Amino acid sequence: MIVERWLVLPDIHCPAYNAKFVKAVLRYIRRNRIRIKGIIFTGDFMDLPSISAHNKGMVVGINLGSEYEMANNLLDLFDEALGEGKEKIFLYGNHEGRFKRESLKLEVSKYGTAIKDIRDALDLDKRGYTVYDNPRKKAYHMLGDLKLIHGVYYNIHAAKKHCEVYKCNIMFGHTHRHQVFDEGLYCAYNIGWMGDPEHDFFDYAEEGTKSYWVNSFGLVDVFKGKASVQVIKFINNQYFIVDREVCE
Repeated sequence: MIVERWLVLPDIHCPAYNAKFVKAVLRYIRRNRIRIKGIIFTGDFMDLPSISAHNKGMVVGINLGSEYEMANNLLDLFDEALGEGKEKIFLYGNHEGRFKRESLKLEVSKYGTAIKDIRDALDLDKRGYTVYDNPRKKAYHMLGDLKLIHGVYYNIHAAKKHCEVYKCNIMFGHTHRHQVFDEGLYCAYNIGWMGDPEHDFFDYAEEGTKSYWVNSFGLVDVFKGKASVQVIKFINNQYFIVDREVCE
């Protein structure tokens, strides 16, 4: 049997992503595409400040159309790096949920399909992505015995909380932090994020809060239905190492 390698990419927050980190990840994918089974975006691929309730009545310097354009450009880079015949998974996070919440408002719902939702605007189906866009239904993807979700809990011991509630091996982003909680039968992995903490979009967060945010992603190898996990950190905002390969 062949070991299946997956990249699990959390919380990119396009267009406010860490460009150096994303560039290094794309370089790793291009160099190793023959070994990679697929990639999984675990939610908050887009930030969507243009329709955030937090910005109601404010000028945010960006609109939904330009956010879609930048997200499409970034997806083009990932699709090109990965190549043909690979599996691609796209989970919605709470930031993608902003579109659904906004579209349910009466004054917005009158526009109907004239305003494209995320799935259509990013051509996810045409690109070949399996999309999980309804958190009230199946909002997870399985890699062997590992459940991947965007994340639900945000408390200080988020990994422990997810492990206790879900009672399975689980991987998630959401908090932007890196935590691992292993209680014997199950293990929870909080795998950080891929955003740029210095971007204006994150000025709402105190420096103390952002000091806990970690640029990292998940590397999952699946063999005989079991998942082996590594959390890969972007060290000093310069490089990461996988299998003795330095990517910068």
